[in-house]
Amino acid sequence: MMSPEMMRMAQEQFSRMSPEQMQAIQRQLSTMDPATLQAQVAQAQAMMGNMSQEQVQAQLDQTSRLTPEQLEAQSRAATSSMAAQVEYRFKGATMLKDEGNSLHRAGRYEEAAAKYQAARDNLTGNASPAAAALAQSCLLNLASCHLKLGNHGEVVEQAGEVLNKDPDNVKALYRRGQSLRALEDLPGAERDLARAHALHADDNVKAALEEVRQLLETSPGPAAKPADSAPAAGGLSALAAAMKKNKPAAAAAAARGGPFLS
Repeated sequence: MMSPEMMRMAQEQFSRMSPEQMQAIQRQLSTMDPATLQAQVAQAQAMMGNMSQEQVQAQLDQTSRLTPEQLEAQSRAATSSMAAQVEYRFKGATMLKDEGNSLHRAGRYEEAAAKYQAARDNLTGNASPAAAALAQSCLLNLASCHLKLGNHGEVVEQAGEVLNKDPDNVKALYRRGQSLRALEDLPGAERDLARAHALHADDNVKAALEEVRQLLETSPGPAAKPADSAPAAGGLSALAAAMKKNKPAAAAAAARGGPFLS
């Protein structure tokens, strides 16, 4: 992150550029795709944040002496390099996700979760639609791992993050519904599973929904308070207590099949 003083220096230097130099920069910026531009800005900020004021000033002075043609050539080279880095990290994220899927199928859920998280980290700063789709896929698979491991608070949080952007995502609804059932939030589980079944009439979703509805019918007392989305952050201790209290239900939810990996 650039300091206010370095930001002031950069703005002052840009104000001294000729109209031709500014036009050259603007032309090059207009050719960049959003993901590359965002990544290049982040990299520049990180680099300048690690430089002394003297180094920043020297770099700005050097830039101000470039001709418009030199500025465009330098910008094209930087854009090409950054685009290559973004693509490299995207391919790495895809490979990590595939490795996670193999581990998930082998029942090695903790290792699979680590791969999915690493893939998500690789996509930081990439604003392309392809990266967003891959990041969501990894998040859904993370939720699947945590469902298998009985980490129901994690499932509720991760599936909820997906549903904030994609309210009709069947996999997220199904996985959060199972975890809410394990956490004894039966109305919340019924709502998620009913929506998932309405969107996709899968036998596993149907079985989970029928089980929750039977429990609601036979529940001797008032059911757990439903939540519009994920439980509030202040209720994490309550979630942990519910997980310990209802281990058989948690095990049943983790063992049940249903929509698999993304």
